[in-house]
Amino acid sequence: MPDPGTPELQTPESQTSEPPTPEIVLGLLIAGMLDDVDRAAVDAARNRVVEILGESFPAYAWSMPVAVRKELKTEEPMQPVRLVDVGVVELQQRRWDFAMVVTAGDLVGYAKRIVYGAPSNALEAAVVSTSRLDPLQTIATAAPEERTETIARRLTALILHQFGHLNDLPHVADPADVMFDIQSVLDLDPMTGYGQAGRETMSRALAAVADDRLEEMAEANLLTGTWFAVRAFVLELPSILAAIRRAKPWVFPFRFSRLSTAATSTALVLLITAEAWDLGMSQPAGRVIFLSLAALLGTSGYLLVRQNVLGRRRTLRRPSEQRVVARAASTGVVLAGMATTYGAIFVSVLLLGLFLFSETVANGWAASLERGIVFTDYLVFAGFVATLGLLIGALGASFEQETYFRHVTLLDEET
Repeated sequence: MPDPGTPELQTPESQTSEPPTPEIVLGLLIAGMLDDVDRAAVDAARNRVVEILGESFPAYAWSMPVAVRKELKTEEPMQPVRLVDVGVVELQQRRWDFAMVVTAGDLVGYAKRIVYGAPSNALEAAVVSTSRLDPLQTIATAAPEERTETIARRLTALILHQFGHLNDLPHVADPADVMFDIQSVLDLDPMTGYGQAGRETMSRALAAVADDRLEEMAEANLLTGTWFAVRAFVLELPSILAAIRRAKPWVFPFRFSRLSTAATSTALVLLITAEAWDLGMSQPAGRVIFLSLAALLGTSGYLLVRQNVLGRRRTLRRPSEQRVVARAASTGVVLAGMATTYGAIFVSVLLLGLFLFSETVANGWAASLERGIVFTDYLVFAGFVATLGLLIGALGASFEQETYFRHVTLLDEET
């Protein structure tokens, strides 16, 4: 029998403790100056967001550290993508999982007249504005306490809405759900939290976020920069594909008028030019395929650099998985957008060639062919024209305003 005065030796079972609760950090960046009402509302909204996330996803420890960039000017309407860039810098330097940028300034919108916020799944950051949340917009006599409470309630719903988009949640039809499609500021008032389906979907996304990032693993010290990027790309491929899908790259031909105008004009001119038919149909199919791929990669790379889609190069002390994901997703969005443009030109030229130009006309224009034209010749010609159209279209797209190009490419929506 052990001596009562002697401490009992602990067995391995008694030494076993519960694993630490994984932490998820949603960083809050205040961009510019806030007045007393807005600052109190932001503090209250921050506490409520942490409380709601903790209740909705108790498997994780939630934190929302605050950073302030007072030097940013908010007197004029601000470009959302510029503020997201600032948030990404803080995210990478402070090792946050997500960044939420709050500003008191108005946000510039291209699809909507009034913009309350904008998320970027590719960059794991979002921006929200308190400018339109103040009840003074509609009630001139609102007291400071009422203004603070109303702004805090609306800002809480707006932050949760953007955070849901950063974790793959779509819009829903329930007005009480924070993922309801916001059309006016009044839509924010009845929102209370995530629905059951949203919590389940978001839990799966958060499980990947809570895992140790590649740079936090011991094996990361053995990887060079290139191999680190390759490993991070493979590990985060589902997240990269999800970010590309949410960016809707198929809107490229519709959102970039200079790209569409230049590409379409080129295709139409070549379509009614006999020499183009002769040159295009005389090309080997393998050569046209090679030229198409080269044009797709070349134009995508050109626009990535010309429009500064990847952001300016910054020196980080350690490689970052988040940076690899952001760059890969941004590259994928542009590549998919240009592929959509190529596909639209290809299909249009093929259909017009088949239905508007008789076989007699086509045979006469493709004089260098020593045989009758077959269907594969139309495919080769369509690929040839689409390649040239894509090249000229990229030159047109390079004249798009940089902020607008990056806005369409990197931001998932305007809320």
